[in-house]
Amino acid sequence: FDADGRPFRGAFWHSNLVEPVDAANEAAKLGRLFADSKGMDAVMVVEKQGGYGDTIIHELRENILYQNLYRFTYTGHRKYRTEQAYGFARTFARRPLVIDALARWVDANSELMVGIDPLLRQELGAFVIKDDGKMQADAGMYDDMVMATAIWVYVLEERGIRATSEPI
Repeated sequence: FDADGRPFRGAFWHSNLVEPVDAANEAAKLGRLFADSKGMDAVMVVEKQGGYGDTIIHELRENILYQNLYRFTYTGHRKYRTEQAYGFARTFARRPLVIDALARWVDANSELMVGIDPLLRQELGAFVIKDDGKMQADAGMYDDMVMATAIWVYVLEERGIRATSEPI
């Protein structure tokens, strides 16, 4: 949260050319830089997609001992048992929910789009609905920043923080 009580994304990682262990170390530094006034590390939301995130999560938990990793709570298949898992699993069913959260945030914060990160603005402009109904980057474009921002907004909403620019 900024000084006015508004949630903000403190940092983002935009590279796939770094080894996961090195990425975990850099992410931990950022998370500790944005620690709260009591010294609690910033919430670290690592997407679990393609194995890269799993290695980062393992490194953060086991070797770096990062204290505030995001945990997803879901209902297991066996007798509706509730379980938790580290990391953000972006499943086929969850993707539209995440994108809807981003749409609500953009609608509620249209005045903030003026100062938005140029890379995010470019990706938002190339984020389309395909003929098959899937929402993704247009051909030859990327949607990494869009999805990272959408996950951030989704996690805020999951914690009861509304998608608005009003102070909390």
